[in-house]
Amino acid sequence: MHADLADLGLGDYGDLILPWGNVENALATIEQAGRTLLHDGRRVLTLGGEHLLTLGMVRAALARWPDLAVVQLDAHLDLRDTYLGERLSHATVMRRILEMVGPGRIVPMGVRSGIREEWAMFEEIRSHLARELPWRPEDPIARQARAVAEWLKGRPFYLTIDIDVADPAAAPGTGTPEPGGPSAAELLEAVRSAGGCRPGGGRRGGGMPLQGPLGHHRAPCRQDRPGGAVGGGIPRQGVESDTTGESLRRAGRALGKALRLSYDYLGMVLAGSVVWFVAGLVPAAASVTAAVRLPSVVTLVGAFVVVSALAFPVFTAVVAVSRDLVAGREVTLKDFWLAWRSYAARSAGVGLLGWGALAVLWVDLLFFLRAPWTAARLLAGVWVWLLVYGGAVMAIAPGILVRLDRGVIQVLKQSALVVLDNAVIVALMLAALLVLAVVSVLLAAPLMLLFAGTGGMIVATVVDEIVQRYRELGGRAGG
Repeated sequence: MHADLADLGLGDYGDLILPWGNVENALATIEQAGRTLLHDGRRVLTLGGEHLLTLGMVRAALARWPDLAVVQLDAHLDLRDTYLGERLSHATVMRRILEMVGPGRIVPMGVRSGIREEWAMFEEIRSHLARELPWRPEDPIARQARAVAEWLKGRPFYLTIDIDVADPAAAPGTGTPEPGGPSAAELLEAVRSAGGCRPGGGRRGGGMPLQGPLGHHRAPCRQDRPGGAVGGGIPRQGVESDTTGESLRRAGRALGKALRLSYDYLGMVLAGSVVWFVAGLVPAAASVTAAVRLPSVVTLVGAFVVVSALAFPVFTAVVAVSRDLVAGREVTLKDFWLAWRSYAARSAGVGLLGWGALAVLWVDLLFFLRAPWTAARLLAGVWVWLLVYGGAVMAIAPGILVRLDRGVIQVLKQSALVVLDNAVIVALMLAALLVLAVVSVLLAAPLMLLFAGTGGMIVATVVDEIVQRYRELGGRAGG
């Protein structure tokens, strides 16, 4: 009761200017602002009229705290997979967050509206939390918040508040009123409990940002139009094909941009290459050498794991930083570490599954080539094409993961689709990476110290060009 705002170090970061009609770029702008503020050690409160902005802030927070928990005060579950054909919407935002953090690290409170699909997911969340959190959704919201506060002690968390969680009598201006919510006093008590707030603004439980979208819940972040390219701009199904000439022009534009940016950001390209060389290539080369010289199940499996679960995630982190450079954002050396923490688990999963499938195809190919039957040799030709296709999928997968920020299976599915739908530009990307690798090996150390950084820039610009193509052609958002 004796606290005063003058006792706190408060600052206004100002309004973010978001590109109207481009939801992914808007989220990227929000995420970058969040990363900047959290990187400086600040506690962040964001206000906005569209609940989807929470996704950008949670992405930023996850980059800093991979074990982040998310507490949701909301009248609606917001767990739909799509709404009006869109995967990125105020009605789907918690579904996208759930896909990132998992059902054991998200706590919805105050919810009283949802469709059958959402309530089924709510029960899954509840069953996961029941193992360690004595939480009863039917209890008064303040009592729920106190239980959640105990569970949150010692862990970073993010609190998101949708104003329609309150009873319409307390928040009559919301566009989506749901009767039966808490009063303003009950909601304030719940926020103080869940956020660990003490009078004067102090916070415990990890000191994570409080995020509250206020005002009209349905204010759009983009214009709704049929076939809009959202969700990273990657399609669920094929779209109208470019001509070969158009594809070549797109490929040339992407590769030219990659080389230009590699020159403009030579320091960061060199840093990315060194990071990959030390943390990825050297361990991979050592494990592969051991497997060749001392072949055994242990050394072969070890080499496979190191290449898939170490070298591949490090390259993904380089691609993530390259994408930030392509988008014109400021990056530092610490961003390599933050990107690795954010994508390591999923990129390792992509690497293990993808390179594992390629290893099986390679073994099959050797069998077919050595088989005495003519039919087997014919099948060998098919397997060669499958290996080339799989290699293309794995080459572009880091860019797709960074762009979409989704799970392992979704990334592999979307990467496979993108390669099929953009054969020319992906083929030229592979050719550029191959030439870069060959020249790097021939010139040894000088160009090897630019290989990963330039390669990451090539992948990032090619994926960016592909996304732009889908936007121009009206591709549908992917799943």
